[in-house]
Amino acid sequence: MTKPTRGAAGSAQKVVTALLAQIESGALRPGDQMPTIAALAEEYGVNKTPPARLS
Repeated sequence: MTKPTRGAAGSAQKVVTALLAQIESGALRPGDQMPTIAALAEEYGVNKTPPARLS
């Protein structure tokens, strides 16, 4: 069983998991422009800090 994540770490993991799924499905391909931090925050319902930590 996985340990639940909270706060910024959990939010960042949520974004990472979603982006990896998009890469694996081919929705994001090499050379594609990544969404902005603001767009990632809005799309995944997190504040801008977790996506900013990914850059």
